[in-house]
Amino acid sequence: MQEPDIEVTGALSDQAPWPMSAAHADAVILDETEDQVVAEPIGQWTLVWRRFIRHRIALIGGVMLILLILMAIFGPLLSPESPLSFNYFAGNKAPELNWRYLMGTDAQGHAIIMYILYGARISLEVGVFATVLTSIIGVLVGSIGGFFGGWVDAVMMRLTDVFLTLPFLPLLILLSAYTGGGNITFVILILGLLSWSPTARLVRSYFLSLRSQEFVQAAQALGVSSPRIMFKHMLPNALSVVIVSSTLNVAGFIIAEAAIDFLGVGIHTPNVSWGLALANSESYIADGNWWWPLFPGLALLITVLSVNFLGDGLRDALDVRAKVE
Repeated sequence: MQEPDIEVTGALSDQAPWPMSAAHADAVILDETEDQVVAEPIGQWTLVWRRFIRHRIALIGGVMLILLILMAIFGPLLSPESPLSFNYFAGNKAPELNWRYLMGTDAQGHAIIMYILYGARISLEVGVFATVLTSIIGVLVGSIGGFFGGWVDAVMMRLTDVFLTLPFLPLLILLSAYTGGGNITFVILILGLLSWSPTARLVRSYFLSLRSQEFVQAAQALGVSSPRIMFKHMLPNALSVVIVSSTLNVAGFIIAEAAIDFLGVGIHTPNVSWGLALANSESYIADGNWWWPLFPGLALLITVLSVNFLGDGLRDALDVRAKVE
């Protein structure tokens, strides 16, 4: 069992290694002329949190994501109109200091801010739920193959190789067009079912290294069931790589959803998404309607950057070799 990390406070805390192991703490010599050195155990998640809050870029990304989530939840309350309403007399209106026209309007008189607020819900739903589906399938396939090995591992990895070789974007466009598009559930299922293979390989590699560890062999000797060993004892040790991979998948799925919407095989009206707003603005850019593609594009950019910043922070925070400053 891994020894708990030790927090050292007192006069020697600046000179002590960080984090200290129990062995390091035993080696500390108390100096009678100085203040007493106090060793306090630190939990693993406490260390993760301390590393994360020192990552300023990750904190910025986390705050931006919280704002986007709130915007998606309360979008209908904040929006000056619904996606079904329009005003042709206010078409192609430039931004001005008015809540309805703060980001201008499109050719049909829809407020661009309505696209931003309602589109946040679609993009976050697709990114989060497709990532959950991808993680579940990837963890199941990778853990089963890595734990049992042999022919089971061979079958699981050959299946994974098949999905790795599939051309993602052309197949995504084809399946989205075949299912008719416009249904967010189909988009989530297609993204999740096509993208689990990298997660499966990562989890498998961790399980292959963990199954020879003493705690796994001890659990097997005590007669603990294989599913309990896999998901209660081994999976928590691979959880860090799953979390980091999931954050990156969220960003990738948001971009993929916007891409198929832009190509006309994703979400359709009366639903609203950022990719659909960009697609509708394509014919009007030459007319000087710069605000129509600008604000949905910025929303997409900020969301993806925020998710990537959060993923970088989680990767550094979950790295057991990192030191808390």
